Amino acid sequence: MMLLVRVCAAACAAVRWPLAKAKTKKKEVSNDEPWKKVVQNEMRCDPRQLDLLQEHLSFEMQLPRDPHARLPNWYLTDIEKILMEAKLLSPSRPSGKMLPGDTYHVSGQNPKIGSSIEGTQHTQIQRGCLADHPILMMTSRPWRSQKLESSSDAILDIVPVGQHEDAVMLKIVCEDPTSPPIVKLLVDLRLELLLTLCGGEPRNVDFAVKCLPTGGDGRFGIIFVPISQLAYSKEDGHYTNPLTGCRSVDESELPVCKIDFGTVSGIFLVDCDSVSWSASMRNGEKSVRGAYNFSRLPGARKAMEAFMKSKGYFDGA
Repeated sequence: MMLLVRVCAAACAAVRWPLAKAKTKKKEVSNDEPWKKVVQNEMRCDPRQLDLLQEHLSFEMQLPRDPHARLPNWYLTDIEKILMEAKLLSPSRPSGKMLPGDTYHVSGQNPKIGSSIEGTQHTQIQRGCLADHPILMMTSRPWRSQKLESSSDAILDIVPVGQHEDAVMLKIVCEDPTSPPIVKLLVDLRLELLLTLCGGEPRNVDFAVKCLPTGGDGRFGIIFVPISQLAYSKEDGHYTNPLTGCRSVDESELPVCKIDFGTVSGIFLVDCDSVSWSASMRNGEKSVRGAYNFSRLPGARKAMEAFMKSKGYFDGA
C-alpha cells in the first residue's frame, strides 16, 4: 500500500505543468527530477516509460501543454465539432434496431450570452432527440436541394418560430450530419451572416447550433439559429438586443429572452417563486417563441434565403 501511494504521488508530481525550476550553483535542476528517480526506482522503468506515463496522465487529467494554445469559446462556433459529436455519441440505426444501452445524444454549443466559460472552447451534451422537443419538430416549407443530393438525401427548411420574420431557424434533416457538403453549407452561411448583418461589428452576431438524432429513422436534425449578441447589465440583470433596441425590462411577461443551448429547444430555468414561473406554466410555447423574437437577428431570413439561392441550395421550393 505504501508503495502504491508513493508511486501515485510521484506520478502526479511528474505531470505538473509548467515545471518550476530551481537554480543551484552547479547547474539548473528541474524540481521533478527527484520524483522521476523515485518513480524509476519503484516501478523499475526506464525514462521512456516514465515519459509515456507522464503523457498518459497529462491526457487523462486534461493538463494543457501550452495554456495559451487553447481556443476560446466566445465568438467561435465550432460547427464541425458539434456535428461530429452528435454522430459519434448516438446510434446510427433506426429505433427498432437499437441495442440495449443505446442512447440518443444531443450536441451543441452555447452562444456567448449563454456561456459562462470564456477561455476554453467546449460543447454541451445531453440525452435526447428531435422528437423530444416540439419546437424543433416544427416545419414550414421543406425542400430537397439538388446540390445536396449526394449528401445523405438532406431536407432543408427555414422555419419561422417567433412573430417577427427574422425569428427563424434553419433545420436540416439528413443521414450523415458530417457530410462535407453539409458542413460547408453551414460554415459558409455563418460567415455570410457575420459579414452582411453585423452592422460593422461581427461580434454583434452569434449563433445557436445543435445536432441531434431525429429519434426513429436513424437520421439527424441540425438546428442553426442566427441571433443578435445580447448585451447584459450586471447592475439590473436585464438584457438588450443592440440591433433591435429591445430591452428585457420592457418584456415583463417574458420569462426568458436569450437563445442558448437549452432555450433553442424549449428548455430554460426560472425561479419557481417568480412571476416568470407562472408565465411559463400558463403558456410555455409562447415563452419560447418570445425568446426567439427577442434575440432575433434583423435581416436574417432574407439573408439566409438569398444565400441559398445564390449558392444553388434553393431550387425555387
